[in-house]
Amino acid sequence: MIMQNLTTTQQIFMLFFAICWGAMANVQPRWKAFQFPLFCRWKYARHRVMLSFSVLNVAPIVFFGYVMWVLSAINTNSGEALSLLVVHGVVPAFAAFGFYRIWLGIVEIKPNWFYLFVESHADMDDEYKFVEPMYAYRPVNPPLDGNRPIVYIGKNSGWANLLCGLLYVIIGVIVPWAGGG
Repeated sequence: MIMQNLTTTQQIFMLFFAICWGAMANVQPRWKAFQFPLFCRWKYARHRVMLSFSVLNVAPIVFFGYVMWVLSAINTNSGEALSLLVVHGVVPAFAAFGFYRIWLGIVEIKPNWFYLFVESHADMDDEYKFVEPMYAYRPVNPPLDGNRPIVYIGKNSGWANLLCGLLYVIIGVIVPWAGGG
């Protein structure tokens, strides 16, 4: 019933937000951002889960609700140009990439808070060695024994990722108001 009351712009936003969110979610498995099984056992996983839950779950839900509320005020029957409706619906959806960039930027700024450094692999409990990723800045030479998961982090890219992510979200907040909200 509620879907029948959505404006065209809201429907466009929902579609593109889902597409962007799905594309962004495809990069998460290697990072093990939501390592809930180790939440109480491993401080790195606990820190990652708390960051991931807030930046990749709570913030996007709040953003989505905000944009849907703003877009509800845009009257799609008012004769607005289709291109303006598409801009209002599509551009804010790209904020999904912004939330990922914010998450990645925070991880790159403080990697030791979220992952064990690869050279410290001897400090890792045996039960976590093949399920919990470690981080490195470049390929490990010589390689670690076995197939231990490693995430590669940009050494000086954290602030750029954080700022780009914030820009995505800020644009997503502003565009729905521009000329129609």
